[in-house]
Amino acid sequence: MKRLGIVWFRDDLRLHDNETFAWAHMNNDYVIHIYCFDPRQITAKTYKCDFVKTDKYRLKFLIETIEDLNTSLINKRSGLLIYRDTPENVLNQLIEQFKNIFEITIAFQQQVTQEETDVEKTIRQLAIDNNIHVKEFWTLTLYHPDDLPYNNPKAFPDVYTQLRVALEKQGVRVRRLINIPHTFKPLPDGIISIAAPHLSDYGYS
Repeated sequence: MKRLGIVWFRDDLRLHDNETFAWAHMNNDYVIHIYCFDPRQITAKTYKCDFVKTDKYRLKFLIETIEDLNTSLINKRSGLLIYRDTPENVLNQLIEQFKNIFEITIAFQQQVTQEETDVEKTIRQLAIDNNIHVKEFWTLTLYHPDDLPYNNPKAFPDVYTQLRVALEKQGVRVRRLINIPHTFKPLPDGIISIAAPHLSDYGYS
């Protein structure tokens, strides 16, 4: 059975130095890229003070970023599937569409805040329920946590200078940049292109 990688873009909206993206194209026969305009992050309001989580100007910038990412993928004969739905719903639909055809792996960037990690837990359970794979990548910090000389979080220094000195003594370095794959794996058949939303879709002019 051929392998299908589903790259779920979150905050890592680039191709260069993107470990998740590079892994998917090096380890699968077909690759789907998705981005979700999650209503819980776009139209919902904060728990306190009732602020809109994503205002007009932030949303405009996000849409432009997604369009640019999609253009970069199209230039490599691929593309980005863009949804106005939750990642849980979107991934469940894709799993149902392809699980009898491919060996599926969902690849994504790990996050640290509760709302985002709650979604990750749901995705992991979805993968277990459907007997598919999940591959997670840490790409949020300059130094990778696995490279740090601390096994106990309580031992982590409070002052940056202490951290820098410890890293220098241990010879810990920032990991090398990850290049864009020379060739992109194709999309599977049955994929329908979905355009990015407009500001007007969210009530903005």
